Amino acid sequence: MVYLYGLTVAVSALVFGVFCRAVMVSLGFVPDLNSGLTLVLGTASIYVFLQCLFMGFLRLYQPTKAVSTYLTEMISNASVVVFFPYLMHVSIAWPAEVLYRVEPLIYIGVCVVLQLVFKLATFFGAHRGALVSRRGVLGYVLTGIVTLTASIILTDSWVQGLESARATAPPETTVATFGDEHVITRTMPEGATFTEQVEATPGLTVTTHWSVGESNAPETVNATFVLEGRSTKVYQDSVSVSPGALAEIRVPNEYVPEDIQRYSVRWTRAREPNWQRMLGLRPIVYALPESPDAPPPPMLNATLAGPFVHRERPSASGMNVVLIVVDGLASSHLSMNGYPRNVTPALDKLGYGGLAYPNGESFTADSGVAIESILASRGEMAIRATSETERITSLLAESGYSTVAFTEGLRKGDALRYGGGHEVGFQVYADGFDNTTGSRGTVKRAQEWIREHQEIQFFVMVRLTGLTEYAAFDAGEGAAFPEEGGRPTPKDAYDNALLNLDASLGSLLKFIRDYDTRKNTFVIVTSPYGYQFSLDRSGRQLDQPTMRVPVIINGPGVRKAKIPQRVELQDVGATISAITGVDYSRSAEGKPLN
Repeated sequence: MVYLYGLTVAVSALVFGVFCRAVMVSLGFVPDLNSGLTLVLGTASIYVFLQCLFMGFLRLYQPTKAVSTYLTEMISNASVVVFFPYLMHVSIAWPAEVLYRVEPLIYIGVCVVLQLVFKLATFFGAHRGALVSRRGVLGYVLTGIVTLTASIILTDSWVQGLESARATAPPETTVATFGDEHVITRTMPEGATFTEQVEATPGLTVTTHWSVGESNAPETVNATFVLEGRSTKVYQDSVSVSPGALAEIRVPNEYVPEDIQRYSVRWTRAREPNWQRMLGLRPIVYALPESPDAPPPPMLNATLAGPFVHRERPSASGMNVVLIVVDGLASSHLSMNGYPRNVTPALDKLGYGGLAYPNGESFTADSGVAIESILASRGEMAIRATSETERITSLLAESGYSTVAFTEGLRKGDALRYGGGHEVGFQVYADGFDNTTGSRGTVKRAQEWIREHQEIQFFVMVRLTGLTEYAAFDAGEGAAFPEEGGRPTPKDAYDNALLNLDASLGSLLKFIRDYDTRKNTFVIVTSPYGYQFSLDRSGRQLDQPTMRVPVIINGPGVRKAKIPQRVELQDVGATISAITGVDYSRSAEGKPLN
């Protein structure tokens, strides 16, 4: 009778193991044949161990070899027949939708109830059998030890198999364009993990940008971040995604361990269940067929830009910098510098509230070269001598700054379009220009970006070209010049365009002043060249008046002064370095303005 009982237990354990494998396959936890076989044997070993545990207790408490005892136990183990409908893919019309989602638990529950009923009968039946020696308990103990050990080894092997089969984010990256925004991205299959080492710094936060392709794309990305230090924290968030657009998910600093050493990020089409996170298990296969005989759907992919490590306030002490470069902004046309027409009220207010250098000097009429001089803090000879330059943008990005540029580079023949080299160090580089809204639209985009990212430290460069085609600017009935009618001169057209551009900048500058952003944000305004108007000429020329550009610096703690000394564009880069506390690895040729 003992041997027949043992055979029943073995067969029942095998059926239970096959059922567990079928359930795990439906959940995506069985990547291959070896993993499935390991899972069957591991769960079967657990089943045998539990049966030995009960029989060992019974043999120790009420030792008997009564036939009825083994008979009820065999019936108890035979209750695994309730799994057959599931294994045979029999469709059951459950009365509620939730029952379909927990169908495996229903089968397990029914089996457990039947086992308990018959084991209760076994327990009471043992009291009616003849008592025998308790030495038989040793066989159950030894079998239990062997099966428990086997279950631990096999389960660990299954888990390791899951981890080895788990997809990781591909190392290859590519430049992707979303509208006019250019970012470096990688393709992330669903469930794939991207892992990065990181140095613990106060206020650290992780920012990601997500998008999807045109076909077979999810509507929502559910991102899971695992942040590891001495303790491990998990942060989950979701965002709606659509082709051709970027959506952002950022991990708040409160979810980041102070001693963080590394983090990983993954995404799924549906939010990961809590039981998976608690058990430390995640599916390997996400593209599961709707029915066992159906072909699996195609794997889903998402596009990940980043992750970027930024620093969050108030822990982040570095100052924000908004660099505004206005092509064609002549120092001689700023009202604060003595120009008789009131065409720059917003810039005047900025200058009067901070440091103003009316005698900035540019060495080029090329905006690209001028901005290179600013960001690299290098003079004309160094810029033209080599293309390998260290830019403040790269250094800021490495130091936890979010670096973003709005350059209007898509204007015909412009040097600041993506691919010209000026994008280095910028995590998001937007080079679009809307002919309908002009520079007003660019300023508005920059303002919205700043509004949405006030919690982190940032460097934003806004390059405006609204004055480059001043002759074509149509001020309409709102034209301020000429003041008494008549035919407008080129200078009138320029001043009308400047007045319109100043009004656009005024909105951005007022936003910075009126919000908490003012406490930690510096605004720097300059230009690569100006314009000189006379009786017989107009436009930009390489002479002293047109190369004279303004430099205005406004921020917390900046003294109010107008300083006539000559300064150069390369001094602006050195000033940004001094403001942020992020130093060039070499000596900057410029000198900080203070």
